[in-house]
Amino acid sequence: MRPLFATTAIVLTLLPWLAGTDAFCIYNDFSEDITLSVIQYDNYGGNFWQKFQADIGPGGMSCCNYKNVHCNKGETPDTITTFVIFANPDERKNAGFQDLHVPSGGSARIGGNIHLPDVKVYDADDNPFFYDGPLVGSLNY
Repeated sequence: MRPLFATTAIVLTLLPWLAGTDAFCIYNDFSEDITLSVIQYDNYGGNFWQKFQADIGPGGMSCCNYKNVHCNKGETPDTITTFVIFANPDERKNAGFQDLHVPSGGSARIGGNIHLPDVKVYDADDNPFFYDGPLVGSLNY
């Protein structure tokens, strides 16, 4: 049983590094009990139900390989994918964020204060990414 635990610990330690090499990842860096509900807005293949959706608890993350056409129909790490993210401080209330644009091989880290969240986006090479393209719709929730 002990070798299985050690193997699991190694895999969990390496998971963020492995995921970042060929997947987009959304990280919930809130220290409070805040769940992030992430819904992919564009760039998904297949139908509406096959796009990336996740509820991410504090300290958690969710990823999807950029070669998966359900998450990235462009199949390249630099294709921009738009997400709508809601912070759920409790079951009765949502606090919406503006559209979030992430390279399909990159990542986004969301944390800080629920009233003024700190959002950091990175490209596939882990460099800071600043989106300057057109906004997709006006999702002011």
